[in-house]
Amino acid sequence: MSALKCAIISCVVGLTQVVTVKPLLAQSEASSIRFIDLSKFDSEMERALNASKETVTVTFYEKTSPNNMPPRLQKWVSSVEKSGGRVEVEPPPDEPRARNPAMLIGLLGGLWSTIKAWGEIKEKSMLEAVNTRNVQIYLERTGNGEIIVSKLTFSSK
Repeated sequence: MSALKCAIISCVVGLTQVVTVKPLLAQSEASSIRFIDLSKFDSEMERALNASKETVTVTFYEKTSPNNMPPRLQKWVSSVEKSGGRVEVEPPPDEPRARNPAMLIGLLGGLWSTIKAWGEIKEKSMLEAVNTRNVQIYLERTGNGEIIVSKLTFSSK
């Protein structure tokens, strides 16, 4: 009889662990999305930002130049800036860090000028979703020396 009780308790504990792990997996999946230039990305991004108090990471399917970032993604970065958040650029690992932020802006001149050109963002829900966020743009250098955006993180202020 005691072996049967132990087996039942063991099963209940095992089921409890499975049930509690699943929601955690769903949360971590929602905090990382891959960029695709479709309106579906905007809905997924807004949902992820509203659902998660933690960092939401955007990764890419293909190489993305910091000077030629897709307008759909620029709109999100610009929204962070318009809502009072910080936009920071992390240079490629193992490369000297610029002492002056203007040096990084020089490297990414096209990105910054495009962001400024967006003007007023009229999508209220987008501004609300990024209202409490900062964005970090991570760069990396490819094997052939090209600098690309490896990911963007939208983190709480």
